[in-house]
Amino acid sequence: MIPMRNAFIVSAVVLIGMLLTGCSAQGQKTRAPDSTLELRPVIVQGAMDLEVKKFVSRLGNVSVEKVGGWTFWRGTLDGYPVVVSKTMKGVSNSAAATAIAAEHYHPVAIVNQGTAGGHVPELHVYDIVLGKYAVNLGAFKTAYRRPGQGSDFREWTPLDLMVSEDSAGEDPNAHTMRRFQANAQLLAAAESVKRSLPQRMQRRIVFCVPPRVHQRPLRLKKSLHPAHV
Repeated sequence: MIPMRNAFIVSAVVLIGMLLTGCSAQGQKTRAPDSTLELRPVIVQGAMDLEVKKFVSRLGNVSVEKVGGWTFWRGTLDGYPVVVSKTMKGVSNSAAATAIAAEHYHPVAIVNQGTAGGHVPELHVYDIVLGKYAVNLGAFKTAYRRPGQGSDFREWTPLDLMVSEDSAGEDPNAHTMRRFQANAQLLAAAESVKRSLPQRMQRRIVFCVPPRVHQRPLRLKKSLHPAHV
């Protein structure tokens, strides 16, 4: 099933590059110093070796580039420029790798892929999930609780840190979860690749769905310092 996921993403990457490049010659290409037009690459991200090595093996004319502590493999796939990025694990590493890639390679698109745990009963092992949007799960406001009460995540209030320059916890307009919408063209490209696969594989490719809240509250056995809750 893993080869199916790799084949799906490889096909989608090539199609994404062709579709977005064809949309606007001025917007999707950059002019090199020798006045020739260069295609802007598609970047494929993965956190660990097992998430990027298969894609690296599919590239032609590969060169390895190190920027800071991050590794990028630059090559071509069916003649289209592709950069495979090993972001390393964690949100901070991924954010840094993305910023470096955007600044260094000026990509036409960035595809973040990898393996993850699931919380939705309808999803199964080896399903391929196409994300419609991304959210920030790193900022919540928690109510005061006495020592030993633990914490109930259903009472946490999400914070949109981009709404206010001051304390987001005190700004009622910031008490919401910001969603970053996926590019409609990228989703359309992925969906078109899905339709070209056998029916049994199509059933394993789904769009992401809103997370469900578990009925049982999270109870911590020991009280936590407010900074850790």
